[in-house]
Amino acid sequence: MPRLSEEVAKAALASNEEFRKKLGEALRELGVSYKEFAKASRIPSSTLYKVLAGVREPSLSTLRSVVNALRRFEKASVSGKVVAVVAARPTLERLSERVIRRGEEVYVIREYPALSIEECIIAAVRAEQDGADVIVCAPIVSATIEKIVKTPIVTIVPEEDLRKAIYTAIEKASKLSP
Repeated sequence: MPRLSEEVAKAALASNEEFRKKLGEALRELGVSYKEFAKASRIPSSTLYKVLAGVREPSLSTLRSVVNALRRFEKASVSGKVVAVVAARPTLERLSERVIRRGEEVYVIREYPALSIEECIIAAVRAEQDGADVIVCAPIVSATIEKIVKTPIVTIVPEEDLRKAIYTAIEKASKLSP
């Protein structure tokens, strides 16, 4: 099976349209946003956005950067353990790292966006099918997901965000009081 980097490189030789299509598919398969990929490939996010939107043709150096970044992601995916994160898109967009190194171990972070409890369950099952080593999800669905999948589950405990939300709620409630 051809690697993503090879498919994208071959597509670039075919046409800019085919390159955009294959690169978009590769980013979705890796679970990486264009902004995250831009950072990893050291391509300005505005440049990558314009290339993906068809507003700008990729330069040779951009093509090299894209293929090299894809190779790094592929290497991490092959040699690393996968941590699946099931969460709403705004939460996933706050993730700053896609690959985490801990000693000799490499951990690849894969996003599984979900907006409802049903979507969370489906995403967790898909993550397990994709070979995730562990799944991170919200407490409201973790108990249910643990009953469905065999992959270990870690529950998100957003203490700091929860504290901020409580203080924001108190402030709003105090404005409502006469």
